[in-house]
Amino acid sequence: MTLPVPLEQSESSQTVAPTLLLEREAEVAALQALLDAARGGDGRLVVVEGSAGIGKTRLLSEARQLARQADFEVLTARGGELEGEFAFGIVRQLFEAPLAIAAPKVRAELLGGAAELSASLFASAPDSGEGAESSFAKLHGLYWLAANFALRTPTLLVVDDLHWADEPSLRWLVYLAHRIEGLPLLVLLGTRPAEQSNAPSLVAELLGDSAGVAIRPGSLGYASVATLARERMEAEPDPDFTAALHSASGGNPLFLVALLDALSRERIRPTSDQSPYVLELGPQAVSRGVASRLGHLPLDATALLRAAAILGDRTALSLAATLADLEPGAALSAAGALVRVDLLGQENPLEFTHPVVRTAVLEAMGVEERTHAQRHAAEILLERGEPAEHAATYLVRAVPAADPFVVTTLRHAGARSIGKGAAEAAVAYLQRALQEPPGTAERLDVLFELGVAELKTGLAADASEHLRHAVEQLEAATERPEIVLAYAYAIALLGSQRESLELMRSTSDGIREQNRDLHWRIEARLITACQFEPELYPIVADRLALVRTEELGGGVGAGMLLATAAAQQARRGVARAEAVDLAERAIANGAFDEADELVFFIAAPFTLTVAGRFEEAAEAFGRAIASARRQGNLLNLAALPLYRGFLRLQLGDLLAAEEDIRPFDDVVFEDVATFRTYRAGFLAELLLERGEIEAAERLVAGQVGDVPPGHTLHFLLTRARTRLESGRPEQAAADCFAAGSVADSLGIENPAVYGWWRSQAALALRQLGRQDEARRLATEELDLSRRWGAERAIGVSLRVLGLVEAGRSGEQRLREAVEVLAGSQARLEHARALVDLGAALRRGNGRSEARQLLREGIELAHRCGATTLTERANDELAATGAHRRTVLLSGLDELTASERRVAQMAAEERSNKEIAQALFVTVKTVEQHLGRVYRKLGISSRRQLAGELGVRAGSPVPA
Repeated sequence: MTLPVPLEQSESSQTVAPTLLLEREAEVAALQALLDAARGGDGRLVVVEGSAGIGKTRLLSEARQLARQADFEVLTARGGELEGEFAFGIVRQLFEAPLAIAAPKVRAELLGGAAELSASLFASAPDSGEGAESSFAKLHGLYWLAANFALRTPTLLVVDDLHWADEPSLRWLVYLAHRIEGLPLLVLLGTRPAEQSNAPSLVAELLGDSAGVAIRPGSLGYASVATLARERMEAEPDPDFTAALHSASGGNPLFLVALLDALSRERIRPTSDQSPYVLELGPQAVSRGVASRLGHLPLDATALLRAAAILGDRTALSLAATLADLEPGAALSAAGALVRVDLLGQENPLEFTHPVVRTAVLEAMGVEERTHAQRHAAEILLERGEPAEHAATYLVRAVPAADPFVVTTLRHAGARSIGKGAAEAAVAYLQRALQEPPGTAERLDVLFELGVAELKTGLAADASEHLRHAVEQLEAATERPEIVLAYAYAIALLGSQRESLELMRSTSDGIREQNRDLHWRIEARLITACQFEPELYPIVADRLALVRTEELGGGVGAGMLLATAAAQQARRGVARAEAVDLAERAIANGAFDEADELVFFIAAPFTLTVAGRFEEAAEAFGRAIASARRQGNLLNLAALPLYRGFLRLQLGDLLAAEEDIRPFDDVVFEDVATFRTYRAGFLAELLLERGEIEAAERLVAGQVGDVPPGHTLHFLLTRARTRLESGRPEQAAADCFAAGSVADSLGIENPAVYGWWRSQAALALRQLGRQDEARRLATEELDLSRRWGAERAIGVSLRVLGLVEAGRSGEQRLREAVEVLAGSQARLEHARALVDLGAALRRGNGRSEARQLLREGIELAHRCGATTLTERANDELAATGAHRRTVLLSGLDELTASERRVAQMAAEERSNKEIAQALFVTVKTVEQHLGRVYRKLGISSRRQLAGELGVRAGSPVPA
């Protein structure tokens, strides 16, 4: 039962609500079992789903009682029709009160560690928005807040009427549900079916959680209907009367009780001849019951009830009294009367006995009356000093009327929501502000703010449209360069950068002396937009000629431009020391905290990667990825690990590379073809090393996507290698020459920067018998690699030239390659050179040395995880007359990149909780990783880790 109604004939009498809980024994037993499991650390998500009035709230109430009896901490929240517009409203209900009453030491413990990322949600002062944590960080912080509650005391987290919850809270619940394993935490949600919710996809995701438990209470049967009728009507119901009750209510407990209440009020007896009247009354029972009860109450009670319906559940009596224009005494008297007739469950704060009752009250009010009351409610809240987003929850539902007050309030609510890490809510507020509509002057600001909020939520197309309208409103772009910058970013995400080039150029020139940082930021984006398209590439040189890199110091704009200049030096492949210096300055200037710009900093660690400064590059990528995680920028969280995966491929750390490349979500970024192209190339390269040629072929099949030519280079070269290894040298050579044409048109001379097309083509031409062409290309590449000076590039070029030349001179080239690569960190290329030299010596009858080199190559290739090279080396070893070498994985070499990271942190005496918070994983995940580490290293505790890692760490733990 979820709606207690009186049995009396007189409105003034008061009775006890029914206590029967019929046909719910299995559900209650399941909840008890789940609570017992949660106490033991088996955290679960439980969703009680059903239509309005089916008894969800009653089951949740039973679970709360069982949890309190078992000494659980119980945190509760309830959605409401208005709460859906209030960012993190459910979250605030759950945690605000417990944190407020906690002793300072306990509060500090609960908000300690990563949970601190959520602290601003519960602070009295709003975030400034400048540097405020955004969605991803907030979700992570709130996860750890819930975890801290649970790790302190087993916890039941209950959310009723989830279908009305706000999107940020729902996203957090999804995030929590996926990480609840291993916590003494039970998350219990009550909801109507997903299609009846404010955010159907999110509610559906919770309902469909494979590790969750769904409880769907059914309708009451005839026997239960008869039992309730007997209790409520104090007489034995006729079977026909019971059948009519069941049919009219559908077996829904709420509607059944409302129907029985209405029949009791009208003194209807439960006889067969009354069955037709029962069927007629059924659908109107709730609204008719509300109207009937209000008809016997003073006007003050009606006014207060309507005010409560506008303001929503859990409204303070004083606030509802102000909206209803009632004196405190009159309001208290009216509230008491409403409680006595069971329209309200309590006097202060006001709470309806069931959401259906509130809906009936609202439906009885006219549109004009509701709109006036909603605006007045917003005014009252602001006068009381409440946050703008509280007031905005009422305004978003009001009828648009070109009201400046509405626009201003919604803009303030949007700004606060962005600062609180709830960009989705900001989008909703600002979309509604645009509908009001705002005045001509203010419309520009609304369009800009809406576009920025949409960018933060990944709505690039919508952002582009709104920002374009904003730009069109400007008399001169230099008036508001920040609008131009945002528009250019939206255009860049959509891949149509040409549209914004002239706008960026004129704006950048116009503000050169007024705002240096913005000028430099736009310059960096302008150069980046042009450097991948041959027709636009001349602009790169023109703009770089205007840059004085010695003037570039701290700040985002300077950092972006330094990184861009470093990348251009790397492409030319002439001055490695200068390129490294520019990249290091870009990284050292402290601009990593600007999440929206991080994608433009890829140029700096990428430059260090191709320059052979692998450790610095890994550290820079690690910092940038950590910053992107804190700030929640999904674009950066996809791009940065993808490029770090390229770094790890260069190192030959294939396990770590896979962890970076595999998770890239090309569904989320289905419109960002550039990233899909890079991922296909990087992943195919990884698969080739694993011997999975067919899988690699599927990835690179067909034509390159609709992306600027410069972004196709790695893809083309990987496709060439795939075709070469699958016996199609002519097609491989064609891909190489296509890549070479693109590289030449974009000033890319450096073999280390996707410029190894010559060596790849040389290998294909060698198979085709075009020896002279192959030698010429391989020699050209070696000269260019030596000019650049990076060991890996030189070693690769030497190895390929050695294969092409063959004979004594070829053998000498291969020896040089082995020597150069032995001094680098490029382990896989070193292994490849060892195997190629061993194979050459085997063919020249130098079998003894060949065996030694091949065995060394096998060991090294195996540690890299390079199956293809390991198998080829073993074939060569067998051809020398030696036994094939079986290499068993052991110790540190067997650990995955994630296991190595966890092991390293554990060896530094960091707790499992600290490790989990630092790596954005769960404590359970850390425990599982450590368990596997102990087994693989043959140890029994973390005390032994430091010694094991110190003795056996032949390669650095990946960043």
